[in-house]
Amino acid sequence: MQRLILSHLVISFFLLLTLGCGGNNPNPAITNDSSELVNDDSLSLPNTLPISPINNPVIASSPSLPVETDAVAVPSNQNTIEEDVSNGSNTMTVDERKANLGLLTPQPRDQLIHFLSPREKINLGLTIPLLAEIIPYMSPGLINKLKRVNDFLNMHITELIKEKIIKDLYEKYDENKDTNATFLQLAVRKGNIEAAKFLIGKNSLNNRDEYHKTLLHEAVTNEHINMVVFLIAKEADINTKDKDGNTPLDLAFEHKNIEIMKLLLKKEGKFRDDADDKKRSHLLKILNNDNRPLVVMGLTLLHLFNHNKEYTSKTNASQDAIDTGNSNHVNTSPYINASALHLAILEGNLETIKLLINQKADINSKIGENYTPLHVAAYIGRKDIIKLLIDSNANIHAKCNDGNTPLHYATMLSHIEAANLLLEQEAEIEMPNDLWETPLHIAAEQGHLGMVKLLIEKGADFNTQDKEEETPLYKAVKGGKIEVIKFLLFEGADINTKNIHGYTLVHIAAEKGHSDILMFLLKNENIHVQVRDNRNQTPLHVAIGSGNLGVAGLLLNYGASMCDRDDQGAIPLHLAALNGNMEAVKLLTSIGPLPQHIIENEESTTLIIQTRLGINTNNELGCTPLHHAASNGYIEIVQLLLKKGADINIKNKEGFTPLYLAVMNNNDIHLITTLIKTGADINIQDNQGNTALHFIVQKERFELIRYFLSNDPNVNIKNTKGQTLLHIATQLGNIEMVKKLIDKGADISIQDNQGNTALHFMFQKERFELIRCFLDNAPNVNIKNTKGQTLLHIATQLGNIEMVKKLIEKGANVNISINHHGQTPLHLALEKGYTGIARLLIENGANLNARYKYFNTPVRLILKKGYTELAGLLLESADKQRNSPLHLAAQGGYTRMVQHLIDAGAKINLDIDFTNRDGRTPLHLSAKHGHRAIVQLLLDANTNIDEQDCFGLSPLHLAAREGHQEIVELLIRVEADLNLQNNADHTARDLAIQKGHTAIAGLLP
Repeated sequence: MQRLILSHLVISFFLLLTLGCGGNNPNPAITNDSSELVNDDSLSLPNTLPISPINNPVIASSPSLPVETDAVAVPSNQNTIEEDVSNGSNTMTVDERKANLGLLTPQPRDQLIHFLSPREKINLGLTIPLLAEIIPYMSPGLINKLKRVNDFLNMHITELIKEKIIKDLYEKYDENKDTNATFLQLAVRKGNIEAAKFLIGKNSLNNRDEYHKTLLHEAVTNEHINMVVFLIAKEADINTKDKDGNTPLDLAFEHKNIEIMKLLLKKEGKFRDDADDKKRSHLLKILNNDNRPLVVMGLTLLHLFNHNKEYTSKTNASQDAIDTGNSNHVNTSPYINASALHLAILEGNLETIKLLINQKADINSKIGENYTPLHVAAYIGRKDIIKLLIDSNANIHAKCNDGNTPLHYATMLSHIEAANLLLEQEAEIEMPNDLWETPLHIAAEQGHLGMVKLLIEKGADFNTQDKEEETPLYKAVKGGKIEVIKFLLFEGADINTKNIHGYTLVHIAAEKGHSDILMFLLKNENIHVQVRDNRNQTPLHVAIGSGNLGVAGLLLNYGASMCDRDDQGAIPLHLAALNGNMEAVKLLTSIGPLPQHIIENEESTTLIIQTRLGINTNNELGCTPLHHAASNGYIEIVQLLLKKGADINIKNKEGFTPLYLAVMNNNDIHLITTLIKTGADINIQDNQGNTALHFIVQKERFELIRYFLSNDPNVNIKNTKGQTLLHIATQLGNIEMVKKLIDKGADISIQDNQGNTALHFMFQKERFELIRCFLDNAPNVNIKNTKGQTLLHIATQLGNIEMVKKLIEKGANVNISINHHGQTPLHLALEKGYTGIARLLIENGANLNARYKYFNTPVRLILKKGYTELAGLLLESADKQRNSPLHLAAQGGYTRMVQHLIDAGAKINLDIDFTNRDGRTPLHLSAKHGHRAIVQLLLDANTNIDEQDCFGLSPLHLAAREGHQEIVELLIRVEADLNLQNNADHTARDLAIQKGHTAIAGLLP
């Protein structure tokens, strides 16, 4: 159906072109000839035709098109058409052209009118999408006709139009939306050879995309072998590299496409320069194992590494390599790091090997992991090749990278005759590899009894040890080779051998689960079932740890103890519980029948069972098997252990109970409820004083919190920091949790080791929502922590006036100091600049003259910091020296504050309520300290200029004595009494002279 619709679209398009190009037949013949249409199964169409019904109303209007309209004949007389156009002939009227669109519905007739007249306006925006939709599915012949018709219409398919076609097609139909790709790249990716043929050019063949990939890279990546053939035929660069340095052969190797690899190798394709030997060797293996081991695509393996010609004979191939006269071809390969000699041995071709040796091939050349030709020969077990190589001076003791000699490889593959030949040729029988393994170690572990016998017959030491101190007998037990074990023991091998970890034969048999071997060994009187390794583990520990229950049962039958401890203090039951091995736990907790008199005594029975099973045994961390099971969430094991009498409330060294560990490790609530219902104490504290509920609250596990609280825990238990559950919950700020705890009786006034209550934490963490809810429940808001802070101090420091107000309403003491320095909340507010809070505190009785360190009173702080908005609150206050705020402001030189105080009504003349202890007015202090501006303010306010203090000093006396000439001049101008004497009968002039202020003295009489 898809091809039918496509055919209809293409031919309808050409009918339009023909009608618009001067065709004279008003009723063109309808034919079923669609020979020009694509009918190649190799070109796959998409599941749904990639043509929009809107742009292609032929499809939209006719889902099942009549057969007679499937194809329209293109006029055969092309010359006539061209002549008509060249003469400007256009005999068909627009109406006639419309009439000839009868097979189309009205919608396309209106849309495609412009195609019918090349002299009229041509809508390229409509033309190009149509071309884009048709081109990928057209045969070359049809494309050529399209090109001619376009020439006729003066619509040449320029490079610009091609690019527009590509973009339109790619944006509409490519599922990956790769807008950077060209249509040629799309064709290659899709494997569309016909489209590629149409679009490809000399310059575009080796063009690269942003990743430096060429078309050949794309074809290989998408595994289109026909496209690869096509591009190679077009002379694409076969060894070009992409941005990552990969050649097409590298990409074929990554995709494991053997056929493409063969094709590229045949055309001298190469790996990237830094390809490792493993990659090259793996390719050799792929090619050699593909159907025919000796010939790949008509090429011998040897040929692949010399010349790219086809041969029918391996010998001919080798001879050709020799005949080239290039000796490098005998010993090297441009593709894989393998010599021709290695490959010939791998193929087993004796004649080729002889030819290569005669041509001086390197008899000891190395490939891959430093394998020599003799290694390869020993590996395949060919005596004749081995003999030939040895006779040609091959190094019989050569080692590859892992230290294995040819004898190791012959032993490994159980090539007895090959091994015997090597030994006869004086191969060293005790030569170790890098793991210190001799050939006998390898033969024993792999169970090659015949090889073992040969090696021992030739004098191999059956008690030699490898790097792990394992003997051949140990290796045989490890590999489960019973016959080899029996033979070696018969020959006198040491049955009590141990490896470097102290593992005996019984240990390794237990670890590997070799029951038959274990039974054989246990029958030997020299074998001890309780033997220990370096970790102090018995074979039963090892069997349980490895999950080999059959072996464990066998060991128990032979008297293995279930209560032996390893160096971690663990018994086998610990390991079973830790690994979650229910069957192992069942095995270890089963017990034989007890005497009747013990059974009748229930208490004795329980004690004996627990003792025999070691069910409450602590390891070095203090953990019992129940701790392990609970910690890891093994509920069935927990239930079984409890049934067998495990102590549910036993603590480990950190003070954790099984319940605590179950909680800590986020285990299922079902396990936790099981423990609690079985008797787990939820109030037990660990070494830090925390209960399981402390941990749950800290982790905010609400489901568990609700369950624990439903079991009536002690919610006021303190940990070693003195913190209760409520302390923790308030720090987290969880209002629901705090509510539940208070509902359960949590005491909000309990102090921790730092003296903080839960409310302290609420304030410190700024949990204001919690404070609003629970402040009313606080019995005492004046509790101090160890820093001396009350809630009011903290709220003040935070600058939260709402909280300060609530605390004052609740009865907070506004004058309580933090420490012996005397810092009150008012000091804190003023230091922080919280004038609103300061006003609130002052209005509620805060002491303005409370001293803090350095004699800082709130009044002094207000004046110093210039909080003029608080000036009105200072009028009636005085310090211990009876200094009013105006005194202090005048003395300190706080001009703005003096002005505000005067404006607020401060008394400026002598008054017992507002004179300081020395009887001085603010004018005295400002004159003494040289604050001219303040002196002027006070004078303007009509202060008494001649008032004398307790010493008889007037402001003029003080200004003259202190050398403040401007103030002296100012006081003279306002007619201060110049002759006034102090208690010592000194005038202002006398004091100026005494102090050496001659200029001032000159102003005074």
